[in-house]
Amino acid sequence: MQTDPVILQRALLDRSHGQHNVELQTRYERKGLSPEEEDKRAAWDLMVAKAITRVLLAHYRGHFWAVECDSAQGIAWISIPLLLGDWKYVFHLSEDITPAMIVRAGGEILERFKIPRSSLDVASFIAAKKLAVRNGGTPPA
Repeated sequence: MQTDPVILQRALLDRSHGQHNVELQTRYERKGLSPEEEDKRAAWDLMVAKAITRVLLAHYRGHFWAVECDSAQGIAWISIPLLLGDWKYVFHLSEDITPAMIVRAGGEILERFKIPRSSLDVASFIAAKKLAVRNGGTPPA
């Protein structure tokens, strides 16, 4: 039985095409459960979030992705909180989430901020962060 309110895990994402290793940090927060209750969804939610993150990092390495899966609500979402604030790209778990859907969603987030669909470009990210601040945390249309 897991009684800690937060589970933290770290793993290395293997190198891709001569790039450096990336540390993949996983965080799971128990929500709405009493200490004696077991969260039967925790392992599955962590696995789905990690799989989505791996797809994003394989295509858009270095970006500050946040991924969450909440099977109790039937959703998974991706975001770059530094740019999007509380805005998220939501996937419904009632559908099959394919790698192509994840790549498209990540690319759409990057394109809204005029960031190339590639590994992190620092100059583009800084310009995007300034755009996010000017928009008051609302993503550009």
